[in-house]
Amino acid sequence: MRGRLLNGRYELLAPIGAGGMGQVWRARDRSLNREVAVKLLVPSASADAGERAQLLARFRQEARAAAALDSPYIVAVHDHGADGDGTPYLVMALVQGRSLDQILRERVRVPVAEALRWAADVCRALDVAHTAGVVHRDIKPGNVMVARDGTAKVVDFGIATFVERAAGDSRLTHTGQLPFGSVPYLAPERFRQEAGDGRTDLYALGCVLHELLVGGPPFTGTAAGVMYQHVNDAPPRPSAARPEVTRPVERLVLDLLAKDPDDRPADAATTLDRILAAARSLPPDAEAASEKAPARESGPEGAGSPAHADAAPSGLVPFDEASSSPADARPPTSDAAEGGPSAPWDSVPTSSSPRTPTVRVQDPGPRPAAPPSLATAHTRPALPLAQRSASLGKTSTPLGQTTVPLAPGPGRRSRRRLLLTSALILAVGIPVGFGVQALTASDAGSTSGTPSGADGKETVLEIGVAHSYRHVGNPRGTDAGPDPGPGPDSYEKAELDAFRTQQLRTVKSALTETLGAKGAARFRVVPVTADPDTTARELLAGHPGMLAVVGDTADFAWVHDTDEAFLPEISTCAEYAHADGAFAIPADEARQGEAMARYLRAETTARRVLVAQDELWADREDGIGTALRRGGLTMKALDVEPGKVKAARIPAVVAAARADAVVVPTGTRADVWAKALRADGFKGPVLTQADPEGTCADSEDRARAKARDKDVPAGVLRTRNYTGEPDDNLPARGNQELYDGATALAAALEKLPPSDTSATSAISLRHTLDREIQHVSVNGVLDDVSFEKRRSARQRPVWFDRREGAEWAEVGKVDAGFEPTRR
Repeated sequence: MRGRLLNGRYELLAPIGAGGMGQVWRARDRSLNREVAVKLLVPSASADAGERAQLLARFRQEARAAAALDSPYIVAVHDHGADGDGTPYLVMALVQGRSLDQILRERVRVPVAEALRWAADVCRALDVAHTAGVVHRDIKPGNVMVARDGTAKVVDFGIATFVERAAGDSRLTHTGQLPFGSVPYLAPERFRQEAGDGRTDLYALGCVLHELLVGGPPFTGTAAGVMYQHVNDAPPRPSAARPEVTRPVERLVLDLLAKDPDDRPADAATTLDRILAAARSLPPDAEAASEKAPARESGPEGAGSPAHADAAPSGLVPFDEASSSPADARPPTSDAAEGGPSAPWDSVPTSSSPRTPTVRVQDPGPRPAAPPSLATAHTRPALPLAQRSASLGKTSTPLGQTTVPLAPGPGRRSRRRLLLTSALILAVGIPVGFGVQALTASDAGSTSGTPSGADGKETVLEIGVAHSYRHVGNPRGTDAGPDPGPGPDSYEKAELDAFRTQQLRTVKSALTETLGAKGAARFRVVPVTADPDTTARELLAGHPGMLAVVGDTADFAWVHDTDEAFLPEISTCAEYAHADGAFAIPADEARQGEAMARYLRAETTARRVLVAQDELWADREDGIGTALRRGGLTMKALDVEPGKVKAARIPAVVAAARADAVVVPTGTRADVWAKALRADGFKGPVLTQADPEGTCADSEDRARAKARDKDVPAGVLRTRNYTGEPDDNLPARGNQELYDGATALAAALEKLPPSDTSATSAISLRHTLDREIQHVSVNGVLDDVSFEKRRSARQRPVWFDRREGAEWAEVGKVDAGFEPTRR
């Protein structure tokens, strides 16, 4: 397809995207010598000549209507036609920018003023279209582009109507179902098969505005569950998830999401007036980050990104895939903001001050007046590397009195599981470290307020954003064996690059939202590779100003060998905190056990539970068994290791426990237990757990998990400590957890000493930061974030899936209680 010439004029250069409507290509208009975006609408191969002619006639009618729309807020349609084989195509302006969908995948949510600005631009587009009698019918983040000047532009006007009309005959298009559109953004009347009018677009705009403000559309879950919620359920209030959403802004969103079209704003012009009025309700200092909107996005070679394509982040240093050592990191001289100044608009105040309502600092107890003494804090000795390797299969108390064999957990991170479960029970520390792979700066030239290094020079304060050394695209780590084979290929490198780029953008967005543009510029954001064979001392030797690490810290397992090597971390993938200085965002085993108890009590009659885990693990303070017992259930665990229970004996073991439900924790074969029980006629619930670090799973991890789960019988339930998988998008997975962790870190960074503290060392700043993280309570995207004494995030949501055929389907979530996604 590349190089194909449409009607002798439009040369296809590179694919931009694909979907149910066809393919989008970056192309060159040879007649006018300019680049354009070309959308090809490919009919089914089964359509005969008459059907293709009918399709083309419909397409031409809608394309003419779209081309007649003249607005700076609508992506212009230049031309339309059909190639020699009858393939219809649409030629559009090539927007240099990114879609709201791409922005949300990276930034999770945006400042309120920025959300209102883009919503206003969409309204201006809708006003022009509706006045001309054109209803879009598929307003969603993917169909709104943000140009380099910050203007939002709507794409695909007329195409949705064309495809929907053609969808009555499934042979003509790839879309054979009604209603046409994206389920999370469809108005209730669309599910009732009512024709609708421009107010259906306003409902979709309400869904998009909710997602920009909160980090997700108003209704989520399975397609059937979301359809039901659109028709029957009241939308959640945005202020419940984000307190700085003012009453006028919230009222606007809820009015747009009214079930009855008559209860919505009358038209796009009225909605625009409401948006401008809501913008005036914002406090002057509430939305500093809106000044740093992702405008003026740089594309390849400075030309800008095409419509529907992800722009390369401006100011981001290309990653050196061949190196992961600190010496090979190449810091840039500066990090240009992801965008230039946003286009001015009506009455939206902006400021360089941080927004404040989201961060709430709690005070669970007295704080020490000064950082802990360097002579007394975190002084447990490190294990030599050889001893570390020898200790992977067993652990001992500090006095060497006890050894406990451990069963490895699933997936690539079993080594981490061994280390951390040991630390949880026996309080044994294990050294850790990691290598630096590449570097990007928020403002490398700005060192105001940074501490002095040992040589008297100023030190740039850095925040590490971690990814695992085992992630696809990295050179294989120490577990690869003596013959690791060839290095990563181009596809694997691209996957890792997309993951790291998105991590950096997400963390920078969270820091800017909490600290304001000026506050966030104090800290450089540095991507790091978590590698257990590089010590924390080695990392800090090359980066003395690093204050904390956030992200995929699953391969960090350190105990700080000296006070100078102490470094706080916030894990947004692993469910367990460990050692000193570590915090964890996802729901830990105690929280998952609590969720299981709530589910069983709310949805079943089961009250006696067998936990397929030995008593030592099940009965520990933060174990699943203890949580089930605290949840009001009778719990019994195994008196032997699970691996010693033969499959044929499983039904007898369950019967001896008189259990009417079985929980199979991580590390025990859920498929073996479930198949044995079902074959024996056991009718009670069988629950297991998803990969505890599935949030940050790469493509290989997911393939292994899929293979591991293929033998799990239908009806088995599992808990999941991370939010769902949007279209299995690899880079976007885990971004909400990362955003919440970075927001908590930012709230603690806000408490660090002011700029004129040249005598303050980075060492003491790290200790101060660790203490402040223990006291923060912030409003996150998924839930509030605060930490319990064991440094795990309290009251994090837990999702439930049911095995249906060869897939897992979400059935509910536990927050305050069990909330079913569907019945």
